[in-house]
Amino acid sequence: MPPISYRNEFRKTVQQAEDILRKINDILSEMNSIFRRVKESERFSKRGGLDEATFKALRDEALREACTCFLKYLDFLEEAKVALQDLKVVHAKAMLQLDEARKGRSIGAERSDYYTILRGRLKEIAETIESLNKVIKGLNSELFLFLLESYVEKALELNGLDKASRVMELAREFGDKWSDERLRIESELSSLDSRIEELNEKLREIEVRFALGEYDKSTFEEKRLAVERELEKIVNERDAKERMLEERDARFLRALEKLEVILGEKQ
Repeated sequence: MPPISYRNEFRKTVQQAEDILRKINDILSEMNSIFRRVKESERFSKRGGLDEATFKALRDEALREACTCFLKYLDFLEEAKVALQDLKVVHAKAMLQLDEARKGRSIGAERSDYYTILRGRLKEIAETIESLNKVIKGLNSELFLFLLESYVEKALELNGLDKASRVMELAREFGDKWSDERLRIESELSSLDSRIEELNEKLREIEVRFALGEYDKSTFEEKRLAVERELEKIVNERDAKERMLEERDARFLRALEKLEVILGEKQ
């Protein structure tokens, strides 16, 4: 059987990692909930359901809540990194013990039982490491941008300026990811542009065929309306993607400028 000291270390290390996983998942859930609430209030405001003063008050409150959660999240990330390193150490020890068992140097129970226990330990550690890695990288770009905005707006009020350097590291990582995502979306825009051109060409073809008498009025209108509906849908999709790119670029640059000011004032 694995030495008692190792079994205790294994249980303690995995338990600590699972505890931090729960804390991170809980805070991620809370931050996502705040983000969804802000998006809903934005939609409600655009429909005229909220006056500007009320919307600003609700958004200000949400930013404060989001920043509070984000500061906790940053602390949990540091704990997760420590837990991840501890897991890797325990994993390495388990691998060494398994290697010793294969060579017949294990002491105690039957080697087959020992193998089973160690393989189970290795599997559990590997799964926990994978889960930790996943949550450490768990912020999608839209949520992170919202949290970054909440930080630069509320960090001073919430005494969170000491985390500015760490936030800048995350912002740079976000910038790299956003560049990749931006390239993907630009490729989608290019494909949509090609499809728009195809549909415009199809409309011209329908008009020519109608002019040549190949289509009667009813057939012409039916085909024209079908293409125009598809064209309108794709144009709207393209415009929405382009607006999103422009808006996200502008929001990120504004937040980054404010974060650089915060860092400059700290130095």
